[in-house]
Formats: sequence, structure tokens, C-alpha cells
Amino acid sequence: MRLAHLSDFHFTELTWNPLRLLSKRVLGNLNWLISRKNQFNRSLSQSLPSLLQELGVDCVLMGGDFTTTAMREEFALAKSYVEQFPMRWFATAGNHDHYTYHSYRTRRFYESLGHGQDQWLYGSLAKERIEAHRLMPGWTLIILDTARPTHFLSSRGLFSKALENKLCDCLASLGAHE
Repeated sequence: MRLAHLSDFHFTELTWNPLRLLSKRVLGNLNWLISRKNQFNRSLSQSLPSLLQELGVDCVLMGGDFTTTAMREEFALAKSYVEQFPMRWFATAGNHDHYTYHSYRTRRFYESLGHGQDQWLYGSLAKERIEAHRLMPGWTLIILDTARPTHFLSSRGLFSKALENKLCDCLASLGAHE
């Protein structure tokens, strides 16, 4: 089986709506304008679906940061992008996908990119922050969502004790199915 891992797409839709900027989105927009917009080349990422197909990739693992500030418009861009991949794909959120408390509470990432391609063996990212999928006999993919919304000047994840316990439960459950 051939796997590819991608992350940090940072689809961006700048906003100047004052109501949308009453959060750390103001920092996200400024950071994009001042430094990040010169670091991302959209044309490179647009060729990836066909390139990975040509290379015989069976499954793509997408590790988050699909968006820059977790706006609906950014998630719409991300969704239209991942739907171009002709092979199985799995996604977990990055810190920018849960950038604001509102986007986290409304489960915007899962509403937009909850792929629903496979039945999972264990858990649910949207509900339990962990999923296990059978890739092929003898190979199981476990996906964790460690992304969290944080205060105004921060954006990072957390591998909590609760998530560690779920991972242990998942591994024990999968061991019983092998």
C-alpha cells in the first residue's frame, strides 16, 4: 500500500467584516498579509491529486490546517480541493481549523470535511476525537484530533490524558479484533 501525508494547506479567504474580526482572526489575517501569503503556492497543491494518482498512491492522510482562520468560505475551498482526490483520504483538524472558539463549538471542521468515506472500527473524530480505520488486512490507521481553540495570542494542540486513555482503549479494542 502506498500512503501520502499532506498538511498545512491554509486555504485563505480574507475578511474585512468587523464582526468576523472580533476574534483572533484579525491576527490571522494580518499574519497572512504580512508573511504567509508569500509562502504558499496554490498552483503546486492543485497538481497533487493527479500526481498522487500517477504515482499509485492508495490513500492520502491529511494532517490539518486546511484553513487559515476557520471561516466557512475557507472550509468550502478545502472541501472542493479534497474532493478532487480520486483515492481514499482521511483528514484530521489542525490548530487553524479550530482557530476560534466559535468554529470549534459549531464543529465547522467536521461539518465541512467529515469525509464519511469509510466505516470506522473505533471511535469518531467528531464525537470522541479519535477514529480507527482498516486500511487493509493487518494495517489499521488511528487518527487523533489534538487541535484546540486557544486564547488570542496562541494556537496549538493538546494530547490530553483523556485522549491518551481513548487511544489505549482503541488499541485494546483493535487487539481483540485481530
